[in-house]
Amino acid sequence: MTPDIYYHILEIGFIFEKGRKIGDRWRFGEKKRLFDECRLWRNLIQYAASEEEGKDCSDMAFAGLEEICRKHKIKNYERIIALRSELEASLNRFETDETDKKKLIDRMFELISVVEKSTEARDGKADAYRALQALHNIPRALHGNDALGSAVPITCAEAMKSSALCGKS
Repeated sequence: MTPDIYYHILEIGFIFEKGRKIGDRWRFGEKKRLFDECRLWRNLIQYAASEEEGKDCSDMAFAGLEEICRKHKIKNYERIIALRSELEASLNRFETDETDKKKLIDRMFELISVVEKSTEARDGKADAYRALQALHNIPRALHGNDALGSAVPITCAEAMKSSALCGKS
């Protein structure tokens, strides 16, 4: 798979999760699901980097998606799994400046860490979902159109600005 597919999967995951917040208190299993998703998201970022170096990580990525679907019944990833053959055959390649890409990836790791730490706090739900709100646009600067469809790509500057604005309390 091309690296930008991994970023598109991240975008779908971030958008889906940021819209799942219900209430101010953690629901049963919500912290565990979010923590497990953070692990998946970190892996997807690392798989994208490995793909850029020529290593195929699609089997590991889809195994992670299948595991999280099995454990937590997350429908948005089931749609991605169903498109596996089209995604693996995709030749679309979206190029991003390496310096900008590093900034965006560092910001994603930073915000994923906030989500992870928030799942450990009894009253961390608001912080977790604020970080998800800040995360949701970042991958759009790292992928183009593919079998998953796409919103219009944005620039690195737009993604960083969006993440800074959403990250404010």
